[in-house]
Amino acid sequence: MRSEIDEPGIPRGLAIIGSDDSRDEYSMRYFDEREVSRKYEIVRNDNVWKWWRNALDFSQHFTGTFIDDGYHSW
Repeated sequence: MRSEIDEPGIPRGLAIIGSDDSRDEYSMRYFDEREVSRKYEIVRNDNVWKWWRNALDFSQHFTGTFIDDGYHSW
């Protein structure tokens, strides 16, 4: 997944989502032009998708819900 927003101060980024085929685990690696790199854990249960990063200096989390009409709410 690539991200680029035409707004000063927001870096261009790249995220790679993958799984471990011997476990039911997913993760995302994020990199951006500031030379920032982060690892996020990912879980999807039914129609809910969550990713998070717990760090002492900067924790983040996201939850998305998929709904039947093909749209999503965040």
